[in-house]
Amino acid sequence: MAEKAEPVRIELKYLHGDLGKEYWKDYGALDQKFRQSIGADPGDLTIGREHLERGWRVNVLALCNGEPAGFIRLDLRSQPPFIGDLYIEPKFRGREAVLENTTWLKSEGGYKVWQHLDKAAWVIGRRAGYDDIGAYIHAEAGQKASDWRKTQMPKWEAEVGLSEPRELLDSIKRKPELVRR
Repeated sequence: MAEKAEPVRIELKYLHGDLGKEYWKDYGALDQKFRQSIGADPGDLTIGREHLERGWRVNVLALCNGEPAGFIRLDLRSQPPFIGDLYIEPKFRGREAVLENTTWLKSEGGYKVWQHLDKAAWVIGRRAGYDDIGAYIHAEAGQKASDWRKTQMPKWEAEVGLSEPRELLDSIKRKPELVRR
């Protein structure tokens, strides 16, 4: 019988406005791999950077020992906000993960890298004051993620009332163009 692989240890970082600029290069490299994986052209990262700087998007980045492992996007321009593109580096796909140095999010046992990212995007949106967080569903994998998220949301609600990461939540809340409806 094959041994179960040890969980990878990941840390979650966020990019939004001026926050997390030091991770832009890591995110940019993953974004290009994501675009290639879906058969899209390399695209113009300046548009993505503009969306972050204007506060229209939050990107959550997973790092494993400082190496970028994956990302997820939370689009704040849509109402309700939508969890968008998700990309995990192939060597981290399907791997169970444990959160480290991510005090603003409870580490759930048995979660994979993508599940921690999905939860982080949802929790950030809810903590920022949005009652509903939607999802862009582009493929069967997106539908499976959405179905899984719906089963988890009731237990995540206990974490919604927390006010961390404070600087990110304050930045999202004070954007006049992101008025909640």
